Amino acid sequence: MENQTPVEQPVTQAPIGGMSMSPHPQSNFGAVIGTIIIIGLIVIGGLYFWGKRIEDRQEKQTILETMNKNSEVATQQEAAAIQSVSSSDDISSLRADMQATTVTNLDSGL
Repeated sequence: MENQTPVEQPVTQAPIGGMSMSPHPQSNFGAVIGTIIIIGLIVIGGLYFWGKRIEDRQEKQTILETMNKNSEVATQQEAAAIQSVSSSDDISSLRADMQATTVTNLDSGL
């Protein structure tokens, strides 16, 4: 056997800052781009749901306003019907007043 001396490997030193040189410097750039895309998608999704929430709130408000207007109209019609009641106390006029009076939704204002 021949006398073989071990071959010494050259010592590589890390650059200043403790980071080693990467053989693929583009890999960090890809990670940054991926992170930016994900953050952008999250922001866009948040804006979409925020807009949807505002739209739903406006829709509910419109429905409530419509319901209030309808109840005001019904109240005015009922008030007009009550004012048209005769002041006579004979049976036929009392019966006519009773048939003309609407008692549906009587408790809606309570």
